[in-house]
Amino acid sequence: MELAWYLTKCVNTPFIVGYLHCQYLNAYDPKRGFLKQGLLDENGILREPLSKILRTVNLNALNIVETELRN
Repeated sequence: MELAWYLTKCVNTPFIVGYLHCQYLNAYDPKRGFLKQGLLDENGILREPLSKILRTVNLNALNIVETELRN
């Protein structure tokens, strides 16, 4: 859960706008000769643990924002 801790810390700082994984779906780039990994594999199945970690971090970020808006 190191990534979740790091991303949660990021959303608690005033200078980090957001964090998104660069790909939604795995895609092979033949020009570069490598796989650009996404949240979903080629069959549309969520990649774990990344999707769980990002889900947790996004919920934490939402809670932080909602708390700030209430204050």
